[in-house]
Amino acid sequence: MIPLGCGANSNDDDDMTAADDDSMKDDDSGDEADDDATSDDDTTPIDDDSGTPADDDDTSQKPPGCDTLKAGLNKHFLVDGRERVFYIDLPDGVEETWPWPIVFNWHGYGDTAANMRTLIADLVNYETFPFIGVTPDDTGMLFDWDLFDAKNPNNREIRLFDELLKELDKCWGVDPNHVHTMGFSFGGGVSDMLGVVRGDGIASIGTYSGVYASNPANVIPYGMADWPDLTTPNKYVELRIHGGSHDWMVLPFGQYAENDRIYMNANGHDFVICNHNHPHNQGPLYMGPETIIEFFRDHPLGTFDSPYVDGFPADYPNFCSFSPKNE
Repeated sequence: MIPLGCGANSNDDDDMTAADDDSMKDDDSGDEADDDATSDDDTTPIDDDSGTPADDDDTSQKPPGCDTLKAGLNKHFLVDGRERVFYIDLPDGVEETWPWPIVFNWHGYGDTAANMRTLIADLVNYETFPFIGVTPDDTGMLFDWDLFDAKNPNNREIRLFDELLKELDKCWGVDPNHVHTMGFSFGGGVSDMLGVVRGDGIASIGTYSGVYASNPANVIPYGMADWPDLTTPNKYVELRIHGGSHDWMVLPFGQYAENDRIYMNANGHDFVICNHNHPHNQGPLYMGPETIIEFFRDHPLGTFDSPYVDGFPADYPNFCSFSPKNE
């Protein structure tokens, strides 16, 4: 499984296939959802500061259900009048128990949702951490995503995140302690952006070559972007997988990893950094997505001190290190 890196041809909403032969294989197993699906204003209450279900939600009650989201490809989900496309992968028994952990999964520049989905589609029934997987498609902005204006209340990816969480909670129930986000390259940047603007509701983040545009050390994109400062009281832990000096695709993502390690520690976050020391898009070959899923399992909302401070799980590669927050 190799996510496509920067610089390949971008997809459109009607062509949900892998972008080239070097990327992960496409997965056509999901059934297409109802093309008339739209978001609904009659939703479960949401905490406006976090984007996750409000603290007073009664998770003992079965979710009311919905007819807007389906397993597989979802088209025409309206967010602020714009149709969004994404895949949803559901674990077994999703109708029989609730609430569920949620994992958002954002593709890299030039890749497709169909391709990126293959990282997590076969993991939703993970024995110790079954979850609902959501893999969005982009809307063709610069570097695919609405990544540069995080202060905009109408930012497309932030609004999609908020609206999908509401709808997922209606359909199957969202576990507010386990809302996680992962991504590759600029899709990793989307996850980091959500950490900055929705960090109070995000349990933990895992990225292949992500980037914080709020970090002044990351000169580009910092000089191009308008992100808030990282001030969330929830000091979530991040796992950053990167390729060091080999991780260069238009921009120096390996250097961003070291910059962000220092930045996150300075802002009170533990940080797990794993340098596979290979090219930009080869991270999953050396550290599979199941490791990210286990990381999410081990880092629920409110994890201030990572359990990995005393050592990694036995299956961790030897190129990972734990970087504790500054005291």
